[in-house]
Amino acid sequence: MVARAFVAIENDMPILQTAEEAQIEIEGEYHDKLKVLDETLPDPLYLKEGWLSEEESVKYWPMTLYPDIFNF
Repeated sequence: MVARAFVAIENDMPILQTAEEAQIEIEGEYHDKLKVLDETLPDPLYLKEGWLSEEESVKYWPMTLYPDIFNF
């Protein structure tokens, strides 16, 4: 095993991340995307409060006509 490590060092082989290290890096990148102007936004995957039902929220929807849908 020491010989394999020595050969890897001599050939400048890159050190691969472990699964745990990769997971930590991915989670860090995810949380960095939630930061806006030094404020951390709530995680959208865990929002449970403050949602309106469709019947309540439809009055806030923009007017959409068939040409708008077609052009989209």
